[in-house]
Amino acid sequence: MKSRTLAAVAVVLSIGSLAGVTAANLVFRGRASLLVGEAKAATTGETYLLSDFAVEYPYVPLDPRDAPDPTRAGVSFTAVWSGDTFPGEAPCVVTLRDDTGEVVGSIEFPASFASEPATPVFPVEVSDQPVAADGSCEQGRYEPGPGYTFDDLTVEPSDQAGFTTLRFVAHWATQAHPNWRSCEFRVTLTDGSSLVHEFGFSAPDGTVHEEYARVSPDQVKDAIVTCQEVKPAA
Repeated sequence: MKSRTLAAVAVVLSIGSLAGVTAANLVFRGRASLLVGEAKAATTGETYLLSDFAVEYPYVPLDPRDAPDPTRAGVSFTAVWSGDTFPGEAPCVVTLRDDTGEVVGSIEFPASFASEPATPVFPVEVSDQPVAADGSCEQGRYEPGPGYTFDDLTVEPSDQAGFTTLRFVAHWATQAHPNWRSCEFRVTLTDGSSLVHEFGFSAPDGTVHEEYARVSPDQVKDAIVTCQEVKPAA
């Protein structure tokens, strides 16, 4: 069956109620990578609080075929929002110290943790064996509003038997990178029922995103994607 293009999907500021809607037949797959835009987003007044630092030395690569690396150490920590509002992207720094308190390594990175608590792990180059770490983040930046618009939605048979591929193109609705958003993908079927999938989304402008529904293409009547700012978990 040939692909057919649906009407451009809309973006609204809030996600509708999911009561009475089943997501059992909707499967999510997509590409969601975070890139920093050239323009700066609005300051949120919030940040990330870092705690529970742990240091592993030497650094042990994820690939078991690679030997431990004595020029690097692994550092992990717990990150939580400083308040009830998603901080967006915040510049952070983590410092590693030896047993005398001297700095033996550090790493600067842009943090963007849409869910909390987050427990990232970073490899850090060091000049000597570290035994402790500390760190902090500056104020975050986050553009308000839905963040993305979606168009060029197509529906076609999937390579997976019994599934349909629904593909759309995401565009920034802001000058700066929108960062993470809470999004909902809703497919309306010809029998009047709906399939719904909620997902976190953060991607470069023009990203092609895919969803898979456990229905045939001729059962799909319409589809829509809506996004809102990331909210704290209930």
